[in-house]
Amino acid sequence: MMSEETSSLMWSLISHLRASLETFSSLLWFTKNLSLLAVRSNKVVTLLLLSIDDAVCKLDKK
Repeated sequence: MMSEETSSLMWSLISHLRASLETFSSLLWFTKNLSLLAVRSNKVVTLLLLSIDDAVCKLDKK
């Protein structure tokens, strides 16, 4: 059987490990959302650039 001190140390370690994993999970979620935002922003910028190119082409034809 484990001593009370060893048991307490183990629970402390488990608690810290769990908190670290929760923090890591939160960071992954945040990073994933940032990358999704970046992809969406990139699509918007691409659409804006295509619209500008289209407008320039129409002006050149006139």
